[in-house]
Amino acid sequence: MSLQSLQQTIEQSKANAKGFSRDLFHEPWSAEQVQDFVNAKGSMTVATIDKSGKPHAASVAAGCVDGTLYIGVGRRTALLGNLRRDDAVAFTVGGIVVGQGTAALGGRSGDMKAIAPQLGAILRGAIEQDWDGYYYAIEPSKIFATGPTD
Repeated sequence: MSLQSLQQTIEQSKANAKGFSRDLFHEPWSAEQVQDFVNAKGSMTVATIDKSGKPHAASVAAGCVDGTLYIGVGRRTALLGNLRRDDAVAFTVGGIVVGQGTAALGGRSGDMKAIAPQLGAILRGAIEQDWDGYYYAIEPSKIFATGPTD
């Protein structure tokens, strides 16, 4: 994804919003604002479906580079098992950025060293310390963000 693609998804989400979502997110953030907020917060709550079909939520380290949302996923976690079965996710960052989409395996955390300096402190720190986990890239199909940044 690129910042331009993220911006298009934000604009399309607003155009397709109805009722409360349309009213709540009437002044959406730009892709740059979303990226800056994700990196400043450094974490995201990701919702998936577990093997019994029930919802599962996990807080994970997160960051955004060039419009792509990244999350760190531990090797022996329910989240990893859920993502391997079904790539559909819903997510929120600080209750300000909310969305849904799909998560694609990007590789091991060591594969992210080139972009680590651009990520938020939590995910960057894990990568720089050779954390033994995976990273996933989230491709939002719908994303909303508006509100105060402090």
